[in-house]
Amino acid sequence: MDCPFVYANGRRCTGQITRARAYGRHDRWGRVEEHDIRKVRLWCSLRWDHAGAVSTFASKERMEFYPDELQKLGLYEAAIALCVNLLEPAPSHPATADH
Repeated sequence: MDCPFVYANGRRCTGQITRARAYGRHDRWGRVEEHDIRKVRLWCSLRWDHAGAVSTFASKERMEFYPDELQKLGLYEAAIALCVNLLEPAPSHPATADH
């Protein structure tokens, strides 16, 4: 997946996203179900979090995206697939009919 970061001069980053983490309501191990995702943080193969020399919280937000932002960029499915803390949904069981 291509890095979605765009530099101030309009040049797109040429790195690849190597890792993602979902943020939202989570269990005690930090795992998040897909429907509870509020933000997704991405890490780039070239510039990690694109925070630069000054690693502040505001600069780290450069690589955090809301799910709808990722969908508009066409990156949602790929980002979710890379999430290291996504809780797999429980397998569904066919309903049993009462006889």
